[in-house]
Amino acid sequence: MRISKEVLFQLFVGTLRLRQENRFQDDTIRQLIANHFKYLPNRKLYKYRSCNEENFLILEEKCIWMAPPSGFCENDDEDSMIHIDRKKVEIEMKQWCDENPKQLKSFFKTLFIEGGKIPYSTKVDRKIDDYLEELKDSFIQTAISRIDERDNRLVYCMTEDPNNPQMWDEYADCETGFCIEYCFSDERLDQLQTNEYINLIYLFPVVYSDEQESFDLKSFLVQLATKKERDPLLDATLNMNLFSKRKQYEFEKEWRFMIRDRGNNKQFFPFISSIISGKRISEDGFLRLKEIAKNLGVPLIQFS
Repeated sequence: MRISKEVLFQLFVGTLRLRQENRFQDDTIRQLIANHFKYLPNRKLYKYRSCNEENFLILEEKCIWMAPPSGFCENDDEDSMIHIDRKKVEIEMKQWCDENPKQLKSFFKTLFIEGGKIPYSTKVDRKIDDYLEELKDSFIQTAISRIDERDNRLVYCMTEDPNNPQMWDEYADCETGFCIEYCFSDERLDQLQTNEYINLIYLFPVVYSDEQESFDLKSFLVQLATKKERDPLLDATLNMNLFSKRKQYEFEKEWRFMIRDRGNNKQFFPFISSIISGKRISEDGFLRLKEIAKNLGVPLIQFS
């Protein structure tokens, strides 16, 4: 049974609250991961791959290569987008800025001084006053563009289903590729150090719906401008946008591992439990996988 939107939302809230409270200790990390995997059959996920040297090398190193969403969203231009009503946000934020000039000015002063752009002096206040209108417009437009930008995140997509003909065709070159099985059992995690699996707290299932929730960007920007503590409920709504897809993709049974893009595309991912070769894999491809499977100490299974 797929996770509901309501349950996924609560998983996000729980994770974000612990991060905000800086309570990512070993026991809470394991509990968070266990909460996520309640909704994962057999605690296993799968990744379809084509046979090429790049994929073989990453597999040999027990790593994954995470990519920005624009690299795999060609079939769905709404995938990994944060849904906002741009015109509505512009109107609401301009109104808020007009009604709260002192808070806005304080925000820019902190931004410039704490950001090391300029040392504080009374000239700063005068300059901000002189350019407040331009700064206000730039602040709104930059914020909208930034939150609307897919490529500030890295994603690795997996599926619950290793036997999906459509995915074998699309993601494993018409069954000439292979499929990696990842196991996240307690026994597997017990063999690892906490820092080797901590990022699993950012692995969540995707929910499928044709009704996409609009993100309340105004509240997010006001929270930023007034330096209030971040609201986990607001951040959870933002994440719901990133882990939602239209119902036509429900057959994919997708889970996503998503992190912020800091040039950290290559991630250690020591959860490989087996490799499945496609029905139409070449002899060279099969022999290469056989060698890799032997070195990794995992079985190589022929898909039938």
